[in-house]
Amino acid sequence: MTAQPVPVDNDELLRFIAEAPHDGHRYEIDNGELIVTPPASGRHQNFGSSLYDLVRPALPNGWALRYEFGLSIGGRQAVPDLVVFDHEPPDTDELYPLIRPRLVVEIESISTRRRDRVSKPEWYARGGADAYWRIEADETVHVHTDPTSEGLWNEVRVIRPGSELAIEKPFPIVLRSPIR
Repeated sequence: MTAQPVPVDNDELLRFIAEAPHDGHRYEIDNGELIVTPPASGRHQNFGSSLYDLVRPALPNGWALRYEFGLSIGGRQAVPDLVVFDHEPPDTDELYPLIRPRLVVEIESISTRRRDRVSKPEWYARGGADAYWRIEADETVHVHTDPTSEGLWNEVRVIRPGSELAIEKPFPIVLRSPIR
């Protein structure tokens, strides 16, 4: 016998997530599908911390940087590794507020690789993000800019380990790989 998915509406999933234990797992929703990923590894956390330390001083005045901040974006509920806003997000208990990000960053892991490479670029482009950065395990960085309403990115640049790239959108910064 094969198990079949049972359709569940987003409100039911959001209630489930709100009541779930806070044990480090990430809960995301993609068209009624609940996606649960394990807590981030030490290496993943190190990448995130290093990137946070690099991005924060480059932000324009009044902009905000958040780590593992839940968002409603592109019709989905996601928890990116890093998110940049052009204003301070509201202080709310809402798990996935509808706030337009300027930059969304995902650090790949084995359990998230396919979504980070295929699904999430579309989510973030459709959701109005100005840029999407994806960091691979070898620290190759993919910089997506100039989104289309169809969920595509007009420009994708790659920073390989040992190189750097000056980026202007959504704010000026020089990204280097490895990120340290």
